[in-house]
Amino acid sequence: VCMCLSFLPMVWSEIDPARGQNEMKLSKAYTTQVYEALRKENPDLRLRDVYTDLYLYSNDVNALQEMQPGDGHLSLTVMLYGPYDSTGAFAQDCRSVTDAVQQCSAQPDELRITWSPDNDPEESLGTGTLQQVEQYTLELVGIAQLDWTADQMAKQTEVQYLLDEENEETAESEAFSEESSELS
Repeated sequence: VCMCLSFLPMVWSEIDPARGQNEMKLSKAYTTQVYEALRKENPDLRLRDVYTDLYLYSNDVNALQEMQPGDGHLSLTVMLYGPYDSTGAFAQDCRSVTDAVQQCSAQPDELRITWSPDNDPEESLGTGTLQQVEQYTLELVGIAQLDWTADQMAKQTEVQYLLDEENEETAESEAFSEESSELS
């Protein structure tokens, strides 16, 4: 019984509704602040979405300005609209995003900037037309990486090829064609 009661404060701190409401309030405030900074820094930047994920370790933080490094974990995701023809062009906009984020009252522990094309890979497979096949992701962890140059960001940009399915499907059909011709 004593052991179970000793865990009660820890469990309550995890499910504390006041902390959850405070996290939501501060997340919304930070998202708005970042969005306004992005609009001010680069009005031509095409944004798809901006969202924040904030986890507070205690109820002591009531404003973003009060947040200290050990008070919680703040992550920010910025989705860009693009289009981009290279990681270099994407990295230029990433640099613009980080410039805006650095003007905000709190710095994120993680900043994730992404872009993926509007086309659906399944649609490309069905129509036989090859559209944009890459999506870009840049993840910056810690405040030091917010100071990276666009060149450093371009080198760290992860490129994911969206039509790997098509390559697999083509390889399967070629293997099937070879088997069919061997049987003939």
